[in-house]
Amino acid sequence: MTSDGVPRRARSQKVHSRDDLRALYEQHPGSDKRFELIDGEIYEVPTASHLHSWIASRIFELLALFVVPRNLGKVYMDGTGYDLPNGDSVIPDLSYFTAENALPPAAVLTVAPDLAVEVVSPSNTQDVFRKKINGYLESGTRRVWVVYPDAMEVDVHWLQADGSRANRTFGASDTLTGEDVIPGFAIKVAEIFPQPKPSAPQADA
Repeated sequence: MTSDGVPRRARSQKVHSRDDLRALYEQHPGSDKRFELIDGEIYEVPTASHLHSWIASRIFELLALFVVPRNLGKVYMDGTGYDLPNGDSVIPDLSYFTAENALPPAAVLTVAPDLAVEVVSPSNTQDVFRKKINGYLESGTRRVWVVYPDAMEVDVHWLQADGSRANRTFGASDTLTGEDVIPGFAIKVAEIFPQPKPSAPQADA
């Protein structure tokens, strides 16, 4: 067991299920602890930093300002849980459904969002993120945006027509678009990160 009561598993064994996940929540009644089930392993979701929350809120704002007036679909903030068809249970930082795929609000949704957005925290490992991205794509998510605050980059992941996985990295000066998931949506990547304050003018000597 870990200090949080999460059972450890042997290497390469996938022994945890959603029943284990529910039991773990029952061990922490009234707690704000959150957990995800990814590729048969349970992970505690770390508390978001101020920067993490700011970026997620900023992306939500930009998406909502575009999507809502056009009735294109629904944008969900952090806290919406998904029991994905592949068996994972995840809580993306942001998610989006097109209008034709949108479902009524629920405590946990049992389908994959059309777009999932994940903001990387220092405690996240590339191995876990790789598995999480695979879970989204295997379950039907059309695009996964992985945001790297320190590098000011966004990795976009998708499945190609032959089923192979593809990705592209967008830097701060690049334009990130909604492609065919959110047609017409486009922003500079730099817009989703806090901008440095301009230097105060120096007084004449």
